[in-house]
Amino acid sequence: MRTSTQFTAIIVFFLSFLVSCQFNSTNSNREQDKVEAEAVSENFFKVLSTKDYAKTLPFFSENFFAVATKDELLKFYARNDSILGDMQERKLREWNTTVVSGTNPRSEYVLVYDIKRTNYMSEEIVTLEKEQETIKILGYRVNSEAYNPKTNKTAAVKK
Repeated sequence: MRTSTQFTAIIVFFLSFLVSCQFNSTNSNREQDKVEAEAVSENFFKVLSTKDYAKTLPFFSENFFAVATKDELLKFYARNDSILGDMQERKLREWNTTVVSGTNPRSEYVLVYDIKRTNYMSEEIVTLEKEQETIKILGYRVNSEAYNPKTNKTAAVKK
């Protein structure tokens, strides 16, 4: 009887250990992940360059709009285009991806572009995440010498 009780206790312990475990696999900087994220950001930039700003909204995660409103984003675009000028060409300079699959899946992508505009060059950073198999923009940041503290200009989305 004692052996049976010990055996049952061992099985219960082992099963509880298995249930509490998390099984994840992490992949960093895979080319295929970069290609997926880059396709989304390239489409975003193509739409953005048409200046039909409202058509860019579906590219964004709902988590983005927890921080900034849609109206603030549209004004941000207009202000960037007014100060920096129109996009003429862009080049992906740097990228970083992290894709975790398993019990706690998540996918995060960061793409850094150098963009030549009519008035100023800009560095534009697009942060993306996968939401239910769709890659969405979580963050969009614009850096440029035009946004210099001495000129009292900023590229931040203002409320």
